[in-house]
Amino acid sequence: MLLRTFVIAAVLQFAIHAQSITGISAVTTNGEVRLESVIGVQEATQGNFIACGYIGNCKNEVLTVIPNDQSPVRLRASNVQGFIVSSQPSASAEMNAAELSATELRLLVVKKHKERQFVSMVSKSTVFVPGGSDPSPKVMVSIVAVDDHTVKIVPNILPLLPGEYAIRGNPIQEAQTAQRYEKIKKISSKDMGHWQMYCFAIE
Repeated sequence: MLLRTFVIAAVLQFAIHAQSITGISAVTTNGEVRLESVIGVQEATQGNFIACGYIGNCKNEVLTVIPNDQSPVRLRASNVQGFIVSSQPSASAEMNAAELSATELRLLVVKKHKERQFVSMVSKSTVFVPGGSDPSPKVMVSIVAVDDHTVKIVPNILPLLPGEYAIRGNPIQEAQTAQRYEKIKKISSKDMGHWQMYCFAIE
């Protein structure tokens, strides 16, 4: 039941995150550096049934799996001043900034020699201790409209700590093919949709 709740929440998140980002660059003291653009797969994980049901040790997550454990874009912490997000023009700069306010910058969980994980939702508890630490913390930022299709994201505290990071972009829409009837899209816990992810590393 808890996993189902996570899945529903993630689907709702998929529906409201609709701005069309066309590219993200880091603003550095040496100029703009385009971030790595890669497709990630969103999935949900659920703790062991026995551990959760009988022992009371439960952990559930919704995360986006990003291929490879390191980004080719490596930035020096002292050089990074913020990020420029380009998107398809909206009705106004203010509206575009409001739409992009859902954009998340997170420190990633790294599975060495395997993958990076953008953990957007987590629930962890035991019989004695509810809650738990955030494995992929969201970086608090300020968002400033530059024009009707560009915003600047500035972390509230600089420099960023060393690690692998990602900014989530748009959901990837499936290619439309000619067909008579619409097919029901099946959502599995291992593939809840694909997202464009913009990644970089702070050294």
